Amino acid sequence: MTDPKISALYVAVQEINSLIQTGASCSRSLEEKIVEHLESSQLLGKLPKNGNLEEVFMEVTKHGLRISSQKSRLVKLRIPLIELVLLTTFVDGFGKTHAVFVEKSTTTRYQLHLLQLADDMAANVLCSLVKNAFIEAEEASALIEAIQGIPGLSVAVSVDGKMVWRSGFGYANLESSAKCTANSVMRIASISKPITATLAAQLVENGKLDLDEDIRKYLSEFPAKKFENEDVTITMRHLLSHSAGIRHYGNPKKKSGSLEDPSNNNTETAEFLSNKRYSNSIEALEIFKNDDLVVKPGSKFSYTTYGLTLAGAVLEKCSGRTYRQLANGLFSDLGMRHTQLDSNNKIVPGRVNYYHRNSSNELENCPEVDCSYKYAGGGIISNVTDLVIFANAILHSYQLDTRTNLINRETIRKFISEQVPIDNKVKGTTSVGLGWFLVDGKDVKSLNGNVANSSFFYHTGAAVGASSVLLIKPGDSESQTTSGVCVAILCNLQNCSVYNLGRDIGDLFYNSM
Repeated sequence: MTDPKISALYVAVQEINSLIQTGASCSRSLEEKIVEHLESSQLLGKLPKNGNLEEVFMEVTKHGLRISSQKSRLVKLRIPLIELVLLTTFVDGFGKTHAVFVEKSTTTRYQLHLLQLADDMAANVLCSLVKNAFIEAEEASALIEAIQGIPGLSVAVSVDGKMVWRSGFGYANLESSAKCTANSVMRIASISKPITATLAAQLVENGKLDLDEDIRKYLSEFPAKKFENEDVTITMRHLLSHSAGIRHYGNPKKKSGSLEDPSNNNTETAEFLSNKRYSNSIEALEIFKNDDLVVKPGSKFSYTTYGLTLAGAVLEKCSGRTYRQLANGLFSDLGMRHTQLDSNNKIVPGRVNYYHRNSSNELENCPEVDCSYKYAGGGIISNVTDLVIFANAILHSYQLDTRTNLINRETIRKFISEQVPIDNKVKGTTSVGLGWFLVDGKDVKSLNGNVANSSFFYHTGAAVGASSVLLIKPGDSESQTTSGVCVAILCNLQNCSVYNLGRDIGDLFYNSM
């Protein structure tokens, strides 16, 4: 059943920061002050006349309000439920019924949207729909919180470049009962890999990196390699597509049966739990640089975090900057103020505690680890808000060719394209790009059995005490603006898959676009 559309006339939009700021100190309610303000504006002729009003229709879902032009059918305004400060209706002195929405568009900016409705019945329907939307959203939140007994989980979703939902559930710290929020900072684990691929793409565009050049041209410290007694060449394309033959964590007997980050299969190894400090990516190469290759470079997919450690060292050499400097530059450019390399010594506001389950399935604190050996492949911390900012920058670059692109459209589309075949049970629907996994959407079913029928690209993550997913689902390729859904999920529990949850949330929001 589709949500009913309520016809209306869009009257005006106004900034009302002063009313919000003075409302709390006044004996009258904010609602009374806003209605009085609008009636005064109407009497003084400060509002548009009926003949100049745009005909629109409103739709209400558990994600928020959508106001579209009746003439063009284009979406004029989206107000996420999380940004809806006030909804009220009133009848003015001329007998016209109005609806008022107050939206908190930023931390300091409040906007009032005034619409004229057909009658009181339309006003009652609108209020009922909004009330039910809040109930549905709360029920969905309770469901997510119960999934898998996760201590704390945060999620953020954007539609067409605008954040429509961000929230936290459960606890950031079980011992202090500190709540998990959308601002909680956690290990993003292997979502670090798409970030490293983005840094590589920028260096490609700057002419400092050739994806198909022997990495030893940039990094002579890395030894020449053989595979089955044959000299072989490793390139950045191989490293970013997990086809270089560099091994993963030290447990070759356990293999992943899916395209989830297979670090989950190696959580008991000493390497995964390493607490040794490395001063840079080149120093961390000592862990694996003299080990045999596991596949011939370029021949097949073989997941590896160490391959991204090697990629990070190449980026340092060809740019003349440390990986920290490269990453911090990207975070600064995008406004990702809560994203940084993982450091145990630094005080990080909002950082969560990390947990795992023991053999008796009881929650325990995770041991302290040092991620300096894998910054480029799994050593970044962030929150879901920042990750959606990053995802939208990628989505914008993927769809549009503008001066504001993070990366040129031609470049990013080469990165988000199949590089090598994947030999496992999901072959045919999933492939690997440069820093991303790609899903064509055909025959991929969600948890409720629905077929997605739309492509997306993503990366999951598994770290000590953390699990994650970042998913991007492009929308209309013909759109002249960013179109699509971005989903970020972080949780502070080890060995916990959130991929299906992320995919399901992506489908729900995509289908409501």
